[in-house]
Amino acid sequence: MRFNGYILFGITLILLSNISMNSYIEISDDSFSKFHVNGYISSETIAPKVEIEIALIDQETNQIMAEPTVVKVLVINVQDSGTANDWIEIAKIENADIIIADETGLWGKDNDAMLNEILAELNANFPTETPYTGYALHGQERASEGEAVITRFPIVRATEVKEFIADDGTIINPYYHVIDVEINISGVVTHVVGARLQCCGDERGYMDSKDPPKRRAIDHEGYVNYLDSLGSVPILYGGDLNSYSPYDVGEIAPSEANLGAAPISMLVNSSYPTASENHSWVDVYRETNPYDKGYTYVDWQYQSRIDYLFVNDFFHDKLINSTVLPFPPDITPPDHFPLVAFFNMNPELADLRPPIKIHNIRGTIINSTSINITWDSNPEVDLTEYIIHKDDLEIDRVTTPNYVDSTLVPGQIYRFRVSAIDTSNNIGAKSILFILNTTFGICRTPGPPVLTATGGINNNTLSWILNDNGGLPVTGYQLYRIYTYPSSGYELIHRYPTGISAGIFPPEQTTFIDTGVAPGRTYRYLITALNELGEGVKSEIAFGTVLTSPTTTTTDGAPTFGFSIIPIAFTLTLITIYRKKRI
Repeated sequence: MRFNGYILFGITLILLSNISMNSYIEISDDSFSKFHVNGYISSETIAPKVEIEIALIDQETNQIMAEPTVVKVLVINVQDSGTANDWIEIAKIENADIIIADETGLWGKDNDAMLNEILAELNANFPTETPYTGYALHGQERASEGEAVITRFPIVRATEVKEFIADDGTIINPYYHVIDVEINISGVVTHVVGARLQCCGDERGYMDSKDPPKRRAIDHEGYVNYLDSLGSVPILYGGDLNSYSPYDVGEIAPSEANLGAAPISMLVNSSYPTASENHSWVDVYRETNPYDKGYTYVDWQYQSRIDYLFVNDFFHDKLINSTVLPFPPDITPPDHFPLVAFFNMNPELADLRPPIKIHNIRGTIINSTSINITWDSNPEVDLTEYIIHKDDLEIDRVTTPNYVDSTLVPGQIYRFRVSAIDTSNNIGAKSILFILNTTFGICRTPGPPVLTATGGINNNTLSWILNDNGGLPVTGYQLYRIYTYPSSGYELIHRYPTGISAGIFPPEQTTFIDTGVAPGRTYRYLITALNELGEGVKSEIAFGTVLTSPTTTTTDGAPTFGFSIIPIAFTLTLITIYRKKRI
């Protein structure tokens, strides 16, 4: 059976009213009976069920909400319990109402010592805000495990779920445990569920862990059944699921296809064999950004969207917008890009959801002074107009998806964007830039530079030439170093900028000496150029072998170094390196 969710008019909502924050509304479900749970932090008292018609009630004032209540949710992979990055600075910038954090294994140790330190730091940063409280999974084996929920709303109860039930009734012992924190959002008790699925390799010898796609599918079947067992309650479900959406295809498809889409299919495809039965789930980012890639994991080779926030029926009409966050230049980011979403808890009072971002803006040059710009039409029923922006200024509004600009001057560069506006005067995000250089034509990202690597004593010297800037001035270069550990059989990739060292090289720089290398080893490099449209095509890989130097001793005992060049004949053998996927 699939529930149709909550509608604010014409039905009854089960809400808390005049009940202690330490009380709990019991949701009964006879379909599931065995979930191993612990970690309750609230009273076991079962509060009475109170029926409230139509409106949401503010529990503190017992009054009907008079204006929209917007809730901001941040989903972030903190990477090794936050010890390897500045994730907390991102949390301070975003100032979210609810944080679903992944890789928080150490937070729950020593009576939540690390969690309490984090809460204290966040609260000190927001002295005038409602203080954060939180709950983290306990008993995790490594820093890269675990989830936590941090929130400004009162925590009603927290549950650690360690066993699940498969569709055939067997017990699932998952690779990772799940956290379920119930919070009171202005009278609405909401389950905030944080989860993670195994990525790669046999780290612990668990059942099926040598087959990660199978392990993910088994575990997520149990996760989904647990979510179904909660019944018709509001649910926010987020985390690093290490899986792809079956609907991320074509231009928005990931660059790799071996993680599998089974876990996400259980949520977004109702005909999937192990699909959710009691909820209609929405993939928050894809719902509000249907045409954007939204990659949450990016390195030189892999680009993919594997971090998610899903909401059930209760939140469908409350979703305002979402985005995958870029990082400020002075912050060392986690290894995953965070996701932010906004919800209007009482949408009947106002429509706050903007139109979706305009997609596929393109143009046809008519002559030296005119261009016809077109884009894909917006399918939303409340659309009123499209706004044309030229060089960041609004120049016109149209009702059809095309615009002719006949005011161009030869030899100039023009930047166009398009956005949509709806009947509630919500303006959607601007499209990506469409740039015309009337001398070059329609601009694009740069072509591949030509890269060479020359080995030196304890270093490699990299130099490059760019012959194709895409019609725009180059804003910098990004260099990648790739090296292999033969003993472990996989590649580690170091990227410039790292946030600590080289950064993006300025456009005038065409050489770089890499000293972070070991004598006698061969390193592989590639480089890209950037302009304001983004990163260009990668160069061919250049190989640089670091030279070694014999040591001699002077008469006073001080060591000196020298080297000689010896011609060596060799045969190059191509070796395929299999890279384990990242966590």
